[in-house]
Amino acid sequence: RLPQPGDYVLELLDARSNVMATYPFEMAHATPDRSDAAPAPEVSGFHLSVPYLDGVSALRVRRGSVMLGRQQAGGTAPTINAAQVRSGQLSWSGVAGTQYLVRASYDNGRTWETLGFDLDRPGVNLVATRLSGQRAQIEIIASNGLNNQTLRLSSVFVPEQ
Repeated sequence: RLPQPGDYVLELLDARSNVMATYPFEMAHATPDRSDAAPAPEVSGFHLSVPYLDGVSALRVRRGSVMLGRQQAGGTAPTINAAQVRSGQLSWSGVAGTQYLVRASYDNGRTWETLGFDLDRPGVNLVATRLSGQRAQIEIIASNGLNNQTLRLSSVFVPEQ
């Protein structure tokens, strides 16, 4: 299923920066929940799944003729071989130059809560989250900027601290 067309365009580029494929899309908008009375600013973002295309070495996002960003593939594909929870700390194996997203689901994967994002080290403290004293699925997504790998832990229990 391709993204809903919109004002933005994702371009898949080869090693010489030639456009291999384009995908128009619409930006998603959200207002984060706030615990204080201050108004929360609206944030925009996107998450796209597009067909695999061999030879892609970079992604470019533009709106009209304005380039908004470019992401070059990292040198090493991300890998996550093992993960463990010990004393409220989740840790896993990782490769330098990899960014991680960690999220938890309390309802068998129907909804997800982000526990950490843009992490550059393979670990996160679970005690400081609402996971403390609960059982949940945990998902770790590793990315080198273009390629991703996901590791899902099915029944993690974090004792209350």
